[in-house]
Amino acid sequence: ILPVKRVKQLADVEKIDIYKLPKLKTGISKLDKILCGGLHFGQVVIIAGKRGQGKSTWGSEIITNAIEQGYKCFVYSGEMPNYLYKSWMDFQIAGPKFIVENTNPDGTLNRFVTNTNAELISNWYRDKCYIYDNSFIDDEEENLVKTIENVVMQYGIRVILIDNLMTALDLNEDRNTDKYDKQSRFVKKLAKISLRFDLIILL
Repeated sequence: ILPVKRVKQLADVEKIDIYKLPKLKTGISKLDKILCGGLHFGQVVIIAGKRGQGKSTWGSEIITNAIEQGYKCFVYSGEMPNYLYKSWMDFQIAGPKFIVENTNPDGTLNRFVTNTNAELISNWYRDKCYIYDNSFIDDEEENLVKTIENVVMQYGIRVILIDNLMTALDLNEDRNTDKYDKQSRFVKKLAKISLRFDLIILL
């Protein structure tokens, strides 16, 4: 009898010590402890919550931690222009000690990272973090999944943040399906890529 394709005995699955697998620390020690040391590669991690509850901020923080741990990263920000995402992340990297405040005549505050510190930050993540260029507009439909595959192969990306599922779906080619079917197809494609290339994809 021929064996069924893509089926194997569970007993024949190789035993792996999950504590020795490479992991990405999230920056939250209690969460890392629950996760046996951090996020495992080869998976899609869904960050969920209501609008304004810090999903994007936490996603950027994980990307910053990944860079610090030596992993190359790719970010897709569907809601923010590239310059705003960069500014947002630079504030997180700089931290409160390196954020300058100026008071305007009307009493409002301007907060910024100095040009010198912004340059230091940019040099720190140069060649380590890439962003989807959403300022490039043409008539050709872009497939985000294909772009992800290309950046993984060309730049050695290991950690990916897709900040906003619904805007990412607009880049997908499935125009004649409802949003739940689109979400399902998109996440399945991401899961295959994460397994194939041993990535962490934050969604």
